[in-house]
Amino acid sequence: MELEDFRCRALDLAHSRGLVLCAMPPKVSAVTAVLECVAHALNHGLYVVVMLADSLAHGFVQEKIEKLLPKGPARDRVQYRIGATPPEIAEIFARHDPGPAINQGLLIHRPDGFLLTEAQTFLLQRAFADCDSVALSPLTGGRSAMTVLVQATLSNSMAGPHPLPFFAKLDRATYIVTERECYERYADSHIAWHLRPNLQPRRCIVGTDLGILVGSFVTRSESLWALILEGRAGRAIANLFEETLSGWRAPEAALQSEVGSIAPALCKVFVYQNVRKRYLQAAACLGFVREPQAVWESFLNLPTRIWPKAPVHGDMHADNARVRGEDTIIIDLARVVLGPPSADPACMEVWIAFQLPPSQYGVDEGQWLATVKELFAVHHVLTPPAAPPDSSLPWLRDAVLQTRHVALASSPSVDYAITLALYLLRRAMFEPDADAPQADSTRRTWAWILGCQLLEGVQALCLEYREAA
Repeated sequence: MELEDFRCRALDLAHSRGLVLCAMPPKVSAVTAVLECVAHALNHGLYVVVMLADSLAHGFVQEKIEKLLPKGPARDRVQYRIGATPPEIAEIFARHDPGPAINQGLLIHRPDGFLLTEAQTFLLQRAFADCDSVALSPLTGGRSAMTVLVQATLSNSMAGPHPLPFFAKLDRATYIVTERECYERYADSHIAWHLRPNLQPRRCIVGTDLGILVGSFVTRSESLWALILEGRAGRAIANLFEETLSGWRAPEAALQSEVGSIAPALCKVFVYQNVRKRYLQAAACLGFVREPQAVWESFLNLPTRIWPKAPVHGDMHADNARVRGEDTIIIDLARVVLGPPSADPACMEVWIAFQLPPSQYGVDEGQWLATVKELFAVHHVLTPPAAPPDSSLPWLRDAVLQTRHVALASSPSVDYAITLALYLLRRAMFEPDADAPQADSTRRTWAWILGCQLLEGVQALCLEYREAA
């Protein structure tokens, strides 16, 4: 195809493998004038080869292309070649799998008011290219992701047209690649197949801006959060940490022992520069004044500790676990990192204690405050109390204490207290829930206060140890 044709008609790349741009003299200017075709080709899964005469032209054309392409994994499918021969380029394309071709006839059924962008529609048309139609239902996603339940009708399946439902997560391309790598690196061989979603690699696609992750949806299950609110989650919480994540949390799973403070290993959990002023001001109105930088410095001044380094989920909360029978299934593995085993239970415990329940549960905020003040006092963190039979908010106490007992079985109590303090303080980094801003703002303010107080309790304990020594 001549370069002039790029300007006057859209490229039909549905069944192509690669795109060659010959930026050789005298075509350099002509190529740089039609570089928008590169993003179009990459979004269709093609490999792009740019042929060049010398290194000067290489630098010039690459700079032009990278101005048009966002930083991300799609750039890896652009290759710049000086002196390449046609057989070499043909071999590159023969070895490249572009993925499924777009199915522009795919019928996408969605609820009223649920809108899709052109880029999101394009990814769905490629990911479900073997389908006649898909029906979408929105699911809870992350701050940037759109996650949907997909009921697909296959075009030509020997097993029948109605497969089990899928989940599809659409997010920035770099996030999708990271999450897929987390599944492959940390889940495939370390979490039993029936205790996690299973990806459909052929349907997972990355473009220049967005990507899509598709996997099996966890059917006939309940959210762990729903079980907690109903006071029947004790066994499910234990199974999550002791069975589902045993490949990460067992003593023999530790990759190595780290020597140092726990706080720097979790430096992304609490970023003191991100603490919202509204919570500092609200705490000051209650007579509690602490500066975020000074709080972080206090973490750094804690004594050196030895702790095992192993995979941690990174976003462990009760909506990221599903329960089916005796199995607790972990989902959303986008943020798996290496860290201390205290991180996941601490994240879960703080989320349970400070997340606003749905309005139908009618939680009395005065009772809630009294309960969390008691639960997160340093002496109760180090030695969890027994829940009295007539205690207020028994579902909250039971879930928090069950999580804490699991945590303290694998982490020293001081390590766990430090980690809990970090996750409490993390709540002050984010704006309140838009559905209940006043109530959530109050809870985040108290998370800040109780996190600071827990840290100060740990400091006092460490000082006693030093003086006794």
